Amino acid sequence: MKKKDNTVDARIGARLRARREALRLSQKAIGEILDVSYQQVQKYEKGQDHLKAVQIKTLCERLDAPLSYFFGGSSAQGLAEDGAAFVGAGASATAQAHDLMQSFLAIRSQATRDAVVELARRLAAAESEAAVRSL
Repeated sequence: MKKKDNTVDARIGARLRARREALRLSQKAIGEILDVSYQQVQKYEKGQDHLKAVQIKTLCERLDAPLSYFFGGSSAQGLAEDGAAFVGAGASATAQAHDLMQSFLAIRSQATRDAVVELARRLAAAESEAAVRSL
């Protein structure tokens, strides 16, 4: 029997875990959002089980992430390559996200927080546009 290809599931699971950790949420909290057990969340994060489309939509809404966060590539091969690169950088990216979140939470001014968020969005958009132009 042929082994199931779950590279897309692994990529989505890695992204889910990174987002959960960046927001300092437990697997139990994600389970409550999706109405599943924390053990099921573990399976999603390891790529051992599929997330349903409606679950991914719910995660995007509740974790304030665009759909492209989970589906950055346009083909199965692109998804697999992108997922491998993300998993390889996961620990560093997660540590940086944690540091950024700690610094952000230390900012008391709502106006300053709004400015930081806007700056981050603009930088991400500029980088994304540059990547598209280089194709």
